[in-house]
Amino acid sequence: MLIDRTEIERVLPGYEIGGQIGRGGFGLVFTARHRRLDTIRAVKVIATAEVDELELSRRFLAEAQVMTALDHPHLVRVFEYAEDGPLHLLVMEYLAGGTLTQRLRTTVHPREACAWALALADGLQAVHDRGVAHRDIKPDNVLFTAAGAPKLADFGIAKVMEGTAMPTSGLLGTPLYMAPEQFLGAPVGPRTDVYSLGATLYRTLSGRAPFGPDLSLAAIVRHQLEMPPAPLEDTPPTIAGVVFRALAKDPAERPASAHSFAAELARAAREDFGAGWIAASEVPLRVAPGLLLDEPAPPEPVTELVREPPTVVVGGPTRPRRRLWPLVAAGVALVALVLTAGYAGALIADPGEGRSAAPTASASPTPAVATIATLVHTFTGHTDSVYGLVYDAAHHRLISAGNDRSVRYWDIATGKATGPARPGQHESVLGLAASSDGRVLASGNGDNTVQLWDPATGRPSGPPLTGHTDQVNSVAVSADGRRVASGGGDHTVRLWDPATRRPIGKPLIGHTKPVVWVTFSPDGRLLASAGADRTVRLWDVATGTQLGTPLLGHTDEVLTVAFSPDGKRLASGGRDTTVRLWDVGAHRQIGAAITGHTTKVTTVAFSPDGSLLASAGGDVALGLWDPRTGAPISLVATDHHDTIFTMAFSPDGKRLATGSADDTVKLWELS
Repeated sequence: MLIDRTEIERVLPGYEIGGQIGRGGFGLVFTARHRRLDTIRAVKVIATAEVDELELSRRFLAEAQVMTALDHPHLVRVFEYAEDGPLHLLVMEYLAGGTLTQRLRTTVHPREACAWALALADGLQAVHDRGVAHRDIKPDNVLFTAAGAPKLADFGIAKVMEGTAMPTSGLLGTPLYMAPEQFLGAPVGPRTDVYSLGATLYRTLSGRAPFGPDLSLAAIVRHQLEMPPAPLEDTPPTIAGVVFRALAKDPAERPASAHSFAAELARAAREDFGAGWIAASEVPLRVAPGLLLDEPAPPEPVTELVREPPTVVVGGPTRPRRRLWPLVAAGVALVALVLTAGYAGALIADPGEGRSAAPTASASPTPAVATIATLVHTFTGHTDSVYGLVYDAAHHRLISAGNDRSVRYWDIATGKATGPARPGQHESVLGLAASSDGRVLASGNGDNTVQLWDPATGRPSGPPLTGHTDQVNSVAVSADGRRVASGGGDHTVRLWDPATRRPIGKPLIGHTKPVVWVTFSPDGRLLASAGADRTVRLWDVATGTQLGTPLLGHTDEVLTVAFSPDGKRLASGGRDTTVRLWDVGAHRQIGAAITGHTTKVTTVAFSPDGSLLASAGGDVALGLWDPRTGAPISLVATDHHDTIFTMAFSPDGKRLATGSADDTVKLWELS
């Protein structure tokens, strides 16, 4: 199959197409970088001119329709569908962890295998709830995030479960993992997928498919219809029983649903491995809590995040890593307690753990702060990534903006939108900031402009401010509202007077690559900027000059920076997965880099009283740190499905709002 990458870029001009990372019978998969947002996606491509164009085009469009309608943490997300003549494209999330087939090249612990199957079954239930059967579950169609979370992919032959038979001449699927009824052309349903998931789990546990891959198709069909698989000799007996029940020849003898299969598997794993087996598996799970507690699911279909957070280390590489979630391994009772508190991705850790791992500027103890984040509201309405967020406590609302070009207002008390979305006349809104009294609101936009907004009406306040020659990635407003700062892809930082709408002085020049984030000190005298050139820089607002040399330490692009409430410290986060603390007066880094996040850190913020430093990014975990020492307080798991780009504390520090690439804003209670 020959597919020219330049043709893909012509159909998807916003993307830079990278290398090939996969292929199937009729398609190829490439990496793709969004040129403006600098996010990595995967693009699945088929060229229908080479095959049955009408049938394959119909099937590919069906896959797009199914996958864009599904939203589950263990299902691969699809963002966009495009076609041009014989070329058909799906833009999907990029999963850096490879496929299950690749992972099966090494030995897999049975705990890990069961945790993966539990996650996939929960995702599969979401598929079945929409009346769709996958029909091609197999190791090649199980992908992993960089953090190790499994996701089910490839709905190219999914079928609406209307109960109609499918003729054998239209046989679709992978024979080694197909249920007997698929060979017979009988109706498909949830039990069909349960069989394939059972066959996949059998392969994961034993290292072999239920029936030999060297068999002819006719022999495979005979084995599937007539012969049982070989025993799972090295698998704990209760778990093996669940697997063989899923592989029953008669669909009526299998678990009735993916959820039933998951519940049976969870109970068997608890019996064979003991309490705490999920934490011991080290697999990030985001599934219904009833699956973990051996209880029926709660009345409302709420998905909880119950994962062991990544290990957090502060200090040099010789320091041994210590677990942040030891209490989960001791038993499920504490998980139950946390889950009853609400929608929680909780820390479960000793706040003092790991405190001595790095040189620190202070030996004072970690303050007593929140370690549990309970979801208060999920604000839905954005149709693309949320990049900017303001906590407007004076008006009891949140203000958000993002890639859908809109600015939206949300009532904090009700969780509802306040009035309609305010569409902008610009490209993506990449940054949003407001003065402390909420009277000055500014956005940075993808069309190289800064826009001032009327906070009362939500409408643009006059024409945009122009001067940048590339997209404006970030804006900041001084606490008193007398200055606006902007950082752009043109490598410059600019200052503006919002009253006169004119620039103040000349552009601040020093960065050698795009400026990604800007922020004022609390007193408005200093400005900090973070750049793709791996530097953090400090500027004197009055003179427009750079203070000292750049702050160096990050080994990749610096994506975010924030001042502490007293203005004496800076925090920064970057693509190198680290958070770093800086002494503003001494112009140096404090201690070692703070590690724990598994992917890029895209936003950091200090709580208003200075007792917490929060960080978040591509691993959708919320890090909470001691802002004086950098010691870990907790790593709070969230239920966001994609990168967290922005966050904002409430003035009392008791709540935290987060905005994400999953198109949502979430409000958390820290209690």
